[in-house]
Amino acid sequence: MNHYRLYIIGPHGRIAKALDLHYPDDDVAVRAANRQPHSYGMELWAGPRKVRVFPKVPRLSNEAA
Repeated sequence: MNHYRLYIIGPHGRIAKALDLHYPDDDVAVRAANRQPHSYGMELWAGPRKVRVFPKVPRLSNEAA
């Protein structure tokens, strides 16, 4: 198993939460990280290597089209 750390970004662009994860490879780790709720983005790291950046989730507008 490989060690990963998922950083969940908060509203001010700083790390709000960090999760330690253990998965067999990057693909499984990315799929698992993608299930984490977030609004402001996330970064998945394996030691010093950035595996994936998950972008901020756009807010839905209440305006009618």
